[in-house]
Amino acid sequence: MSSSNGTEYGYRIQARSITDIPTVLQDGPLPLVLTKDRWTTIPTAKNALTGVPNRMWNRIADEQGMLAYTTALALMAKLAAELQGGDYIEFRLLKQKLTYSWEISDESTSEPFSFCDKHQDEKFTPITTPTERRDGADA
Repeated sequence: MSSSNGTEYGYRIQARSITDIPTVLQDGPLPLVLTKDRWTTIPTAKNALTGVPNRMWNRIADEQGMLAYTTALALMAKLAAELQGGDYIEFRLLKQKLTYSWEISDESTSEPFSFCDKHQDEKFTPITTPTERRDGADA
């Protein structure tokens, strides 16, 4: 049996408008609306990471959209540069903690078998009814 646990930290980008007029971001199929009084977490789709390596070594953290610190900074600057009206948006980083644990334990074993040719025929039971082949025809 083996097991492990640990903690990873990652970051997400948040943004809000600095004017009373909401800012609409087209990010994927659903637009994001940024308002002055509420911070909104910006989704980090894999295609948004084009050209910016994410050095999250934990697969779960990466799958959940957590970013390495330098990646989050780079994407935040990239987003600000690409946005029309980006001067009217402020950004911040949200630090997140991922705590995980896992355990591998033995469940069961197969019957003993051998790859020795002389015992190969002993492993097969004669077919008494037709079976279907992969192509759908009867064997």
